[in-house]
Amino acid sequence: MVFRPTLPSAANWRKLLPGYCARVFGQSNDNRFSKMGNHLGRAAAGGDKGASPVCAHLFISGRVQGIGFRESARRAALQRGVVGWVRNLLDGRVEAWLEGPSSAVQSMIAWCREGPPLARVDDVEITWEQPTGRYWTFSVTSNE
Repeated sequence: MVFRPTLPSAANWRKLLPGYCARVFGQSNDNRFSKMGNHLGRAAAGGDKGASPVCAHLFISGRVQGIGFRESARRAALQRGVVGWVRNLLDGRVEAWLEGPSSAVQSMIAWCREGPPLARVDDVEITWEQPTGRYWTFSVTSNE
């Protein structure tokens, strides 16, 4: 007899994921994942009702690598209900993809202009894109 593990259906994932995230991230009363069908994180749970999502593609230059910029950006994005990703580039810049309500994305852009305490941000290039709707959280991805 061969053991073949089966994955839960999409409906079951929506039920299982909030409990998993609470265990992994220690967020027992967090409502960001209360409506997993919507990719906008906190906005889906009641942050900016009716706000249409926007998307910004950022290239951040300066002293932004090796000082915790990406992890700090991830935390700041999760606090604001922004989804997407951030990664280091080989040329020394950091690239970020931000999706969410306009006010949350604007707040995140303002954060990126400052960065964490050890960062020195020289420039932030912003390109406005169409939201993809592919992301449901904000993550640090591997280098390009």
